[in-house]
Amino acid sequence: MQINQEILILKNKLSKISLEYTGLVSEIINFIFEDKGKLLRPILFFYISKALQKQDKDLDKKFYDFAQAIEMTHIATLCHDDILDSADIRRGKSSCYKKWGSKIAILTGDFLLAKALNLLNKIENPKILKSYSLLIHDLCLGEFQQEQDIFNLENVSQEAYIQKSKLKTANMFSFSAESACLLSGVSTKVQTQMKAFGENIGIAFQIKDDLKDFNIAESSNKPIFNDLKCGIFTLPIIIALQKEYKNKLKEILIKKAYTKNDLENILEILNKSKAFEESEEIMKDYLNKAEKNLEILENNIYKQEILGFFNKSFTPPLGGWGAILNE
Repeated sequence: MQINQEILILKNKLSKISLEYTGLVSEIINFIFEDKGKLLRPILFFYISKALQKQDKDLDKKFYDFAQAIEMTHIATLCHDDILDSADIRRGKSSCYKKWGSKIAILTGDFLLAKALNLLNKIENPKILKSYSLLIHDLCLGEFQQEQDIFNLENVSQEAYIQKSKLKTANMFSFSAESACLLSGVSTKVQTQMKAFGENIGIAFQIKDDLKDFNIAESSNKPIFNDLKCGIFTLPIIIALQKEYKNKLKEILIKKAYTKNDLENILEILNKSKAFEESEEIMKDYLNKAEKNLEILENNIYKQEILGFFNKSFTPPLGGWGAILNE
């Protein structure tokens, strides 16, 4: 990647956060950041920031402050999500919630949000702070929407799903792209297109993440069917509920507690309904929109790599998204 240097600097900064503290705080922060994850939001931010530079020069401190802040915000939401979802596994190991319990997981999420806000405040850009406050507001709204829709078959629609995906996921990508523009001093026209790029990539990413919930190979870092078991009906389920086998699917879904046989029947219905294929097509539509958003940027190596990187991230697994359950 053309932004390898920026990512290495970011990883180094994240690794040193635990050294600022002692005791339990240091232990928790070190545990969280020892696995850096995919860093998708900082990667998007760095790519756009470099693509917008008039000259290919090193980014200054405020860009790294932002990159740390957006990753901290993302991890804070994961800490809180794991409590809401009773998730024991995160990134292939015990979640903060599993390791220390809900009280510490809540405190950790809150602490990371406060740390992120402090970093953003150092940047001294009122527009970024305003957008960040709206981002946190929308994240909470997305969680409220998800909670009220748990096991709710009456309020299932693609429109509601996309709206929730914007609030919970896409807005963080959009905020990252917008902030790259604000720190680079580009026109409002460019900023609008980059915000849209972030939103479209973010929605596509959410669809991919939801598809992974049905695939054994892709779900190695968290239990398969985790969303479904929690009563969260994602895009493949929503599509299948509009098809020929919808009544049979509803009969299973209203049980709320699913046997292995139930899960296999759900997979069979999703496959027969072409729900995975249709979900993938919708995901590709958002990727195509994102590619169009990039047309406003001047041609350079960073622009060329942005979409290539994200397109590679959305490659389907061998054999497709659906998979037969193991014993």
